[in-house]
Amino acid sequence: MILLPVAVLFIVYALRTYLSRSEKIKTRDAERYIFAIIGFIDGSYGMIQLFRWPDPFGPVLLTMLLIFALAAEFVLKVSPFCLRVMTISH
Repeated sequence: MILLPVAVLFIVYALRTYLSRSEKIKTRDAERYIFAIIGFIDGSYGMIQLFRWPDPFGPVLLTMLLIFALAAEFVLKVSPFCLRVMTISH
């Protein structure tokens, strides 16, 4: 039951991201790209494309939440077994 709210949050986040990106595509409001000129060892220059990630915190927070939920689920599943083993051994 712990993972159900986490799954719902993943679904809500994915839906929100999809809707915002589809709206940007419809209105042709793409994220701005930043170009940087870099030099190579042989003296030539090249251009790389650095882009601004539109949501830097969402994936990190969802991953942390998932790790916490999985750890809590593991502890809840293992703790009755550990208590049973401790009472049998004493």
